[in-house]
Amino acid sequence: EEEEEEEEQEGVLDATDFWQPQRDVPRPPPEPRPAPGDRRGAHALSLFPQPKALLAKVIQIATSSQSISELLQYRTDQRKPRTCQLSLCWPEPLSFTATGRHKSEAENRAAALACLTLKERGLIDGSNRPLTHAMYHLDSVRQLGALERRPCALTIPPRLQDRLLHYLTQYPVEQEEQQLASQREEEEEEEVEGERGR
Repeated sequence: EEEEEEEEQEGVLDATDFWQPQRDVPRPPPEPRPAPGDRRGAHALSLFPQPKALLAKVIQIATSSQSISELLQYRTDQRKPRTCQLSLCWPEPLSFTATGRHKSEAENRAAALACLTLKERGLIDGSNRPLTHAMYHLDSVRQLGALERRPCALTIPPRLQDRLLHYLTQYPVEQEEQQLASQREEEEEEEVEGERGR
């Protein structure tokens, strides 16, 4: 019987022998959830998986700038949750604020909000890609096209006018045109006669 009791006791664990955490040690606060107002940032981030790269590419194409640091600035505070403020100077001064658990998450959300705004304004295409440089400057392209189609006024010096007048009286344009037309008619008649002869 004693052996059976010892076997039963071996199967029972004594909970007092386990290590107990100290109650005086403060526990880290739970990870913060995104603020309710930042749901738009999370949604924008789901639409634009790499928003910082897209935003940089759009600004570079649109402005032909080698350095976008003048037009695009991220400022992130050091407190958790991280808050990033994105200042964008193109197409007009704009500011976007987003929060995240990490600096990169906050910056990506702010950039995604900027991309969403640019897409709403038609500055990013339906496939979330940048437009061409010409599309960003469509008004300028149209103005240049109108200038190219406009007739150009020439000022001809009097001496050159006299020479042109002399040439045109010596070789009249109407006679030249009539000669060319009669030559074409003769060539066409010869072709028709050659086809009939076959």
